Amino acid sequence: MNEKCMTHQWRFRVLPVLTAVFLCACNSPPNSTMHEHVEERIANAHTRADHQGLAQFFEQEALEAKRQAEEHMAMSKRYTDPAWTGSGSWIHPRGHCDTLTRLYEKAEQENMALAALHRQRAAETNE
Repeated sequence: MNEKCMTHQWRFRVLPVLTAVFLCACNSPPNSTMHEHVEERIANAHTRADHQGLAQFFEQEALEAKRQAEEHMAMSKRYTDPAWTGSGSWIHPRGHCDTLTRLYEKAEQENMALAALHRQRAAETNE
């Protein structure tokens, strides 16, 4: 076998494995532990530190929602090309992105409201 064929075979064997590892790593959100216990943390929030921690959690959620909204807004602009708008498909990618942009913007607002609520509770708590 020549060297070129061996290189191509190597790529077809290793690339799928590397891709799978990368995708698995990307599917683990950095604060997944926080998500797992947030209901419990809300139910047991009694101290100033508890409420401050929840406020920080919801602020982080708001930042992520804002990032997602900005990303979908940028994608929407890419779908203005006639190749996408005249495709005849039942899926309208620009409308899809616009809808997600609005939903993520709303999620940002709601998460900031929850963060403010927990900041207020933290200020009112004597512990």
